[in-house]
Amino acid sequence: MTELISGKKANTSPSLLLASQFIFNTGFYAVVPFLAIFLRDDMLLSGAAIGLVLGLRTFSQQGMFLVGGALTDRFGGRAIILCGCVVRISGYLLLATSASLWGVILGACLTGTGGALFSPAIESLMAQAGTQSEREGKRSRSEWFALFSVCGELGSVIGPLLGALLTGYSFQSVALGGAGVFLFALIMLYFMLPIGTSHHGTLKISPWWTAFRQRRFVAFIVAYSAY
Repeated sequence: MTELISGKKANTSPSLLLASQFIFNTGFYAVVPFLAIFLRDDMLLSGAAIGLVLGLRTFSQQGMFLVGGALTDRFGGRAIILCGCVVRISGYLLLATSASLWGVILGACLTGTGGALFSPAIESLMAQAGTQSEREGKRSRSEWFALFSVCGELGSVIGPLLGALLTGYSFQSVALGGAGVFLFALIMLYFMLPIGTSHHGTLKISPWWTAFRQRRFVAFIVAYSAY
């Protein structure tokens, strides 16, 4: 959806993006798997209400990736990643402090919205960094994305273990711990991600709907949607 006509982009370290993906998934899976238990045991919600909260959280993330990607095209990956971290921290803090159903719903939606912002942005930066690495005769873009997936899966394994250690205290402790993880990521990325891009040309951005003209891409997303 984006094409650099001419200019010089600030380089982003692929290793930094790998570490970020690991931290993001660790912070996510340390909290969200325990949300249903909190809703059932602490808030005494019905199964339907629990399903509503979890469904809204899922939609606010997976259903909003298109928005996050469009914002990344418009404002750049760094800004959107940092905003996503702030939004997710806000969601976790709301989950930790709210005693009402509506507060929990808003907190759950904010956690999802944060992911909808930083996930497409970090993948966009990984694609750029991987392409640059490939051009320099180093590791290929596909290899970087394979490592990116591995780091994400490691985070999804370690996260629940860390969350389980905190559940002996309370879900509030789990949510605050998750907020701390994303606060660490926010500070790290604020100082380590390149601040901007220096363009000597223009950045041509095609409308998002042009992606649906690619038949193989459409066939792929239809098949993958069954997952």
